[in-house]
Amino acid sequence: MVIFQGFQIFQGSLLTIVFRRWIKAEEQEAEDAEKTLPAAEIEAGREAKEAEKTYKREPTGADNA
Repeated sequence: MVIFQGFQIFQGSLLTIVFRRWIKAEEQEAEDAEKTLPAAEIEAGREAKEAEKTYKREPTGADNA
């Protein structure tokens, strides 16, 4: 059992390296895609994200009934 546990730890360490590279490649692709978008689309996306953050639902008269 001790040998098996050591083998699992070794495999996990190797897979961590592989997954880090995989995630880094996807993040780089996303950054590259954003750079190729026209400036107006980038600004519209930023405004939409900001609106989602600041959106607050105000209660109406119907909510209080």
